[in-house]
Amino acid sequence: MLAAMDHPTLIIIHWLFSWIALAIMVVRLIWRKVAKQAFNLGDYLTMAACVFVVARMGIIHMVLTWKTNNMPAAYRENHVFTPKEIHQREIGSKLSLTARVVYSSYLWLQKLVLLDLYRRLLVKLPHEHIKVYSFLAVFLVTWIACQVSTFIECKPIHLYWQVVPHPGSCVEAEAQLMTVGILNIVTDLMLILLPLPLVVAMQAAWRLKAQLYVLFLLGIFIIAITIVRLPITTLHKDSQLDRSTWASVELLVTAFVVNAPTMYGLWNSGRRAHATSNGEETGDTFGMATMGSMARKTKIEADNVHGFESSPVGRSMGHIEGILQTRETIVTEYRETDRKARGYANLADETDNASTSSQKSILRPFQPVAAADALVKRVEAAMAAQEANWRGEFEEEMKRVKNSYDERVKVLLEREKQLGHQRLENSLLEQALALKKEFTGEVRKRVEDERDGRLGKLNDLSAAVADLEKLTVGWNDVVDTNQRTQQLHVAVEAVRASLESGSAHPRPFVRELVALKEIAADDAVVNAAIASINPSAYQRGLSTSAQLVDRFRTVAGEVRKASLLPDDAGVASHASSWALSKVMFKKQGLATGDDVESILTRTQTYLEEGDLDAAAREMNGLQGWAKTLSKDWLGEVRKVLEVQQALDVISTEARLQSLRVE
Repeated sequence: MLAAMDHPTLIIIHWLFSWIALAIMVVRLIWRKVAKQAFNLGDYLTMAACVFVVARMGIIHMVLTWKTNNMPAAYRENHVFTPKEIHQREIGSKLSLTARVVYSSYLWLQKLVLLDLYRRLLVKLPHEHIKVYSFLAVFLVTWIACQVSTFIECKPIHLYWQVVPHPGSCVEAEAQLMTVGILNIVTDLMLILLPLPLVVAMQAAWRLKAQLYVLFLLGIFIIAITIVRLPITTLHKDSQLDRSTWASVELLVTAFVVNAPTMYGLWNSGRRAHATSNGEETGDTFGMATMGSMARKTKIEADNVHGFESSPVGRSMGHIEGILQTRETIVTEYRETDRKARGYANLADETDNASTSSQKSILRPFQPVAAADALVKRVEAAMAAQEANWRGEFEEEMKRVKNSYDERVKVLLEREKQLGHQRLENSLLEQALALKKEFTGEVRKRVEDERDGRLGKLNDLSAAVADLEKLTVGWNDVVDTNQRTQQLHVAVEAVRASLESGSAHPRPFVRELVALKEIAADDAVVNAAIASINPSAYQRGLSTSAQLVDRFRTVAGEVRKASLLPDDAGVASHASSWALSKVMFKKQGLATGDDVESILTRTQTYLEEGDLDAAAREMNGLQGWAKTLSKDWLGEVRKVLEVQQALDVISTEARLQSLRVE
């Protein structure tokens, strides 16, 4: 097997096949310029493919030289990897991933080159754009699928180049191999089937059709190589050398198959040019010229009649025109017989018109024989018969189309006439019903006005009075509810003002809280919020935000000193911790970290911003003596937060009551 081959041999095979593939594409491009033809889209795509081939040559050389992390299990168990070898295999593994992306991109570029050739075969054929765009969409989706499959087998992704320890079976990339192989087979099969209907429908000699079949079916070799490659590579899935070598073989076959039709067409163009330079006429071939001229003539006549393009004759003309417009279509086999016949005929005319005996003696060896004259006559007769046949088919098709359109117009006119009568009858019925309904309504209205009269007005007045009474009662309820809601808001603000009174010492707010409870009456939410307040809070009062900040500064200093003390601290330790706390650098803002200084800095920042809840959370994260020293301050902050939360609940309840009234 390839895995057992000598390593230099594999490198030679890689470089040889890659250079041959590159040479095929370069010859195509040079031949195009030698033939004095402008580059088309397929040529530019070929240039891009050349870039990918050159890139792959260098990448695969490094992969074959430095190897990858994909190796047999027995070799891995018995081999001792040096740091240098591990580094080289990691680089080789990464390059192998790059090579897979480059190689699949090269294959799909070659498919686009072949699609560009077939696109010019489809000119003026039905659904031309739909077919081309559909193929482009399929190629895009399959190319994306190939690239995605390259990077999804190993999770995490660094396993793709991990050498030790064993990264697992994902480095064998079996899913990627099968995905690229199957999608390559499917897309190649699509490209093979695309031009076959044109060749089947083409009226041409069997030699030309056989050559076209051979050119268009060359893609079977790519499919065969892929089908052979998949099981062999899967069998030797732990050999990157085997995998890369088979890919080089497939690369060469793809380059040959894709560029063969174009290079064969350029060769025929050069052969025709050489024949012209030798004095032979360059008129169209016998079979194809007849079909081409008659196709253009019939098409010009058919363009003046609507619907002819959809007829069988029109469709056959369109197919022929599409084939004639493609330079790569191989039609040179038709030219030989016609060129010889025309050459004999021209020589005969020159012989008859020669004015001197010397000229006649020069031309006499080339005088046409009877067989050539008979051949020319048969060609002319065949052309005339074909023209008459097509003209007859055209006239019959014209009659059929005219009769069909006449019948269709009659049917449409009759249908429109019936619909017009029906619409008129429906309109008259609708008008009669509307007039009857209007008359009945008018009579009913006048009778009711005459009968009800004053009684109706009295009923309206009574109803208005009842509505006014209901509105008055409802408005009183609204006023009472709004008044109670406003009183509730005022009581809540009184409690808040008492908390932020600015006095030097905490002040009790029992009276404000009692007034709030009396106003709330039987409101369950307000009573529950008041009950949640700690009695010690409203009996002894709470510290203001400024007082909490001042007290925190004192607590922070003690916490800093305590954070520097060891567990068995003595007098000297206390003295040194006091001194260090004075000279310690203090952090600013929302410092990061879980040390005491970072927590104190964040707590002070939150206090300055007025966020007591966040400050309490930070201080609660302290441990040991630091937490013990800040325990009283934390208890005071929690009381303040509980009171604020209760007041927020009461304020929200008051707003909800006002919204219910509205």
